[in-house]
Parts: sequence; C-alpha cells; structure tokens
Amino acid sequence: VVLAAAAPASADSCLQNACARRLTGVVSSGPAAEAHPLARAAVAVYRAGEGAPQLLAQTMANARGEFSAPVPQQAADETRYVVATSGAVAFMTVISAGDPSRLRIDEVTTVASAYAMAQFLTDGRISGKALPLSVAAGMWQALAFMPGS
Repeated sequence: VVLAAAAPASADSCLQNACARRLTGVVSSGPAAEAHPLARAAVAVYRAGEGAPQLLAQTMANARGEFSAPVPQQAADETRYVVATSGAVAFMTVISAGDPSRLRIDEVTTVASAYAMAQFLTDGRISGKALPLSVAAGMWQALAFMPGS
C-alpha cells in the first residue's frame, strides 16, 4: 500500500471559519509499550468524500512524535484520515465522528486503515460515498482497537 499526501483539494476551513476542535496525537513505531516516536513527521488531516480528499490541516510532529492541529468540527456522517510521513515511512489512521481527539498513528492503525478502506484507497487517497466510508470506518475501529493491539 502506498500512502501519498500529494495534491488533494485544499480546504481552508480553519482559516475561514472558527475551528471547533484541536486534534492531537502521537506518531510512533513499534509495540505500544516499546514505541519509538517518529520525530518531525509531517502530519496531514484529510476529509474523505466523493472526489479528491480535502486537506484540512498540516503540521509537524515534535521530537517526541506528538502533534497538534486545529480542525473544523466533524460532521456525523464524515470520515477523515490522517497521514504521517517521515522519510520513507508513512503511517495512516482513520477518524470517525465521535472518536477521541487524541490519536495514535502507527503500524497497527496503518494496516487497519489499508484493510478497512481498501476499496476506497487509490494512490494513497481515500474517497467514496459517505455511507460506505462510514461502514468501512466502523470496520477500521474493530481492527485497530482489537485486544492486544
């Protein structure tokens, strides 16, 4: 699976409107108890939908792999995803409305994202109709948060 962050449609929602939410998280590699941060990873938040994904926010992780970005409030039927890249490494996670605003982005969330979103994933971008994306996001939650993951 190739995860790309190139040339999606831009959405300047946070620049034009008041942002209602701050998305935070950590980008890391390895088992949770022994995870190593991906320092200075580039982090991009996208809104998936029909057509090209919309870029909602971009930021950089700090030396501990932690990041924070203002994003518009998420609609109930909206699916978002986050891509974090550092050199040749690219990780991904999916966000559904109601998910915590603190994210973990690592190998587990990347594999769960690629599996659950396979039919909507083309050239590293997720796109599709809202209802099927929402169903796939539910599958992602079941895979990413399995006991022991």
